Amino acid sequence: MFPDASDGRVTEYAQVPIITSISPMSGPAGTIVTVNGSGLAGATLAFNGVAAVGVTSTGVRVIGTAPTNALGAADVTATTGLGTATRIGGFTYTSIAAAGPTLPVTGQDGRLLLLALLGVGLISAGVALVAGHGIS
Repeated sequence: MFPDASDGRVTEYAQVPIITSISPMSGPAGTIVTVNGSGLAGATLAFNGVAAVGVTSTGVRVIGTAPTNALGAADVTATTGLGTATRIGGFTYTSIAAAGPTLPVTGQDGRLLLLALLGVGLISAGVALVAGHGIS
């Protein structure tokens, strides 16, 4: 907003969108992402051209859920009626934990001794619940 020099009235000027930061900068599809900047009122959000879902925006912030996309760096765009701001490689898609088959190992009496869970992204998976019994 700027004062009008001739009569003291305040005039508000619309601003093209500008992206100043993105948080978080990486994660799997489904991550809620916040884009900060200015001129973002009414903005849409896209990742490599794919529209984000659940988008809300204010003049200084737009929040949306990262859609499904290829793994790796994605350009993030915020678009309003006045233009588009792009942060090249602004968000990096990472894989998510995906469990595969299990390999049970049983003892001679048929009781479960070991359960191997195969998959990707299972770092520090923690405790599992098998047939109502906790194991770790």
